[in-house]
Amino acid sequence: MVNTRKIKARLMELELKQEQAAELMGTSACTFGKKINNKSEFTISEAVYLMKILEINMSDFENYFLCGYEE
Repeated sequence: MVNTRKIKARLMELELKQEQAAELMGTSACTFGKKINNKSEFTISEAVYLMKILEINMSDFENYFLCGYEE
């Protein structure tokens, strides 16, 4: 599960709307919304690409994209 709160907060920090992020990712705003709200899953490549868009360090991947997973 993704950390919806952290992703939305980062979008706000960058003054980037969900629609703009979706366009940068080459997907619809609806699909992007489903993914950040855990209604659908990001592929690894989508998650990495979103991290680049949001200027998130790879060391923070777990904090944004593995929230709620147990080993």
